[in-house]
Amino acid sequence: MIRTVGVLVLAAAVTGCSPTRAPVDAPAGPSAVPLVGAGFPPTAAEARTRLAALEVAWGRN
Repeated sequence: MIRTVGVLVLAAAVTGCSPTRAPVDAPAGPSAVPLVGAGFPPTAAEARTRLAALEVAWGRN
């Protein structure tokens, strides 16, 4: 038991595990890509029109 705990502590020290360390790939801030633009999101009527135009073709990608 003591040997297992010692190995885990050693492994954590070697890999640099730290509960106070911030993640390296954390986003810096909000996305630069806008979520609303010309034609997006579509109106309900436009969405219904687009959905009605979809073709269902079984067995095709």
